[in-house]
Amino acid sequence: LWLVMDFCPLGTMNNFLLRPENISHTVLFMKQVADAVDFLHGHEIVHGDLKPDNVLVSGTVQDPVAKVADFGLSKVTNRGALGDIPTNSM
Repeated sequence: LWLVMDFCPLGTMNNFLLRPENISHTVLFMKQVADAVDFLHGHEIVHGDLKPDNVLVSGTVQDPVAKVADFGLSKVTNRGALGDIPTNSM
């Protein structure tokens, strides 16, 4: 078994956004992460541990791309069971 991932030289979203010059990318990342979650839920997958440290950043500082990672707690479900799995938190 081989695992292949993109190299994400900009680190995690958490570390990337801690740098003041990168804070302007926050809205872009939220859109990209929301699109990723929409894709996952559309394929009946719940991530289960979505947080800034589980979002990697590739691309360049000027044009970063957020990539959801760490699917260790993810669940594949069906539409009927999705109601039993929390998909948000406060």
